[in-house]
Amino acid sequence: MDEEKLLLYWSGELDPGEAWAVERAIEHDEAAQQYLAELEALRASVPEQSTPTPPISVLDDILAEDLTARRRLARQRPKRPSRLPALLVGSGIAAAVAIGIWLSSSDPEQLSTPSMPSVVEIDAPEATPTKRALSQRLFASDDRRFSTLRESRDRRNQFKKTKRRT
Repeated sequence: MDEEKLLLYWSGELDPGEAWAVERAIEHDEAAQQYLAELEALRASVPEQSTPTPPISVLDDILAEDLTARRRLARQRPKRPSRLPALLVGSGIAAAVAIGIWLSSSDPEQLSTPSMPSVVEIDAPEATPTKRALSQRLFASDDRRFSTLRESRDRRNQFKKTKRRT
């Protein structure tokens, strides 16, 4: 029998199947029995050592000192200033400048987006055109960009007509 396997058996580190096989082998092996007896005698000769525990008052003192040290460190660390106020002020200034530029421009061409025709491009009559008239002129355009809008408008109108009938 292998000494390493006997040592693992003696210390209780073998799984149950291996321990059972070693027990069966020990029954027939006198040298293994003698080795295990020596290990047991060795264990009995060594006194058990226990870890001494300090009194509760000592533990309380240690915890109090640790807490005091943590508080001291927390006070010594400089707090990082918040950047939020500066960010809010900067965004407010940028928004104010953008609105001021937009409102101060008097040219209607600057107010319209490049992809959409402006009121000036539609050649509106002298009187203020109605929303319906502007919409009709816009959708009458041959621009392919408005084909999806026209189709959507036509489907909506068709749906309204069928809903009125029912």
